[in-house]
Amino acid sequence: IMASILRVNTLTDASSNNSTAVATINQGTTKAWIAHSGYSTPTAEDSFNHASLTDVGTGNYKYNFTNNFRAAKSYTNSGGMAHDSDQLGTYAKVINPINTADIKTSSVEVSATYVGGGTEAAGVYDYDNVYHSSLGDLA
Repeated sequence: IMASILRVNTLTDASSNNSTAVATINQGTTKAWIAHSGYSTPTAEDSFNHASLTDVGTGNYKYNFTNNFRAAKSYTNSGGMAHDSDQLGTYAKVINPINTADIKTSSVEVSATYVGGGTEAAGVYDYDNVYHSSLGDLA
């Protein structure tokens, strides 16, 4: 069996009324994402473009990418977390880079921060479920 290669520059619908450049589709896709537990030794449950996950401290994680981003600080990071039970209420729980120096082409270090207002004080915590994604251009 011979392998096949499909090479296209533009995708067009069946009526030829709508078309999109393949480069445009690629531009808008998530380039890296991860879902992991935050307790003890964090373990990736599923991921894309992540070589490894490092526990830096309580609520702090370092994600090492398999394929680097084009430039440091040129991609957007977003994420969230949740407990198995929602004892923290419906208040802001976010994953963000700790500081701009922690956004590198090969990795990003993030903090799982609870803003406060529920039963726990504001701060960083090791959550049951942590989710993170990165958007931008790969090298």
